[in-house]
Amino acid sequence: MSKTDQLIEYITSDIISYIMEDTKLPLPEAMQRLYTSQTYAKLNDIETGLYRESSPYVYDIFKSEKANGKIIQEEICPSSPHKKSRPIMERPLQQATACLTLSSTSSWNPS
Repeated sequence: MSKTDQLIEYITSDIISYIMEDTKLPLPEAMQRLYTSQTYAKLNDIETGLYRESSPYVYDIFKSEKANGKIIQEEICPSSPHKKSRPIMERPLQQATACLTLSSTSSWNPS
């Protein structure tokens, strides 16, 4: 089993556990909910890079999918004037970066 396959298996197991905890569903039903979701399909699509994310992050995507009927991801920069919801796979996850703006006058002091 490759490292990628292992990561997918670990995340899958975690999400099924989260579903069971949050919804009180038995294991077979929790598995069915995940396995029939767009989130699970994207998790198994290596091109998306979703398998590199944390289990809680992927679970949040799953919950959003269930609430909205499709996968939606908020832009990472909440203060951005261009903030809007877009389908998660409209852009590769690798391109999603946190916002950090430092002006030439700003400095960092790690005290």
